[in-house]
Amino acid sequence: MDEERKAISPTLASLENPPDTACARCQSSLWLLARKELKCFCRIMHTLTWSDEEKTRVVICDGEFLAQEEGA
Repeated sequence: MDEERKAISPTLASLENPPDTACARCQSSLWLLARKELKCFCRIMHTLTWSDEEKTRVVICDGEFLAQEEGA
């Protein structure tokens, strides 16, 4: 993974194979491991954007931009 695509989440950094999703690089994402299931909650959209069960791959999102603008 190059510098631009590196996970910023300590939770994802601890995994061997983190998911390749825009949420992995977003400051607004909240990653957690619950009962052996990886999940991501978006603090901007107020919804789950990833789970091991439902692997929706967000490719690009304005959340990354908004987080940088707001200093989130």
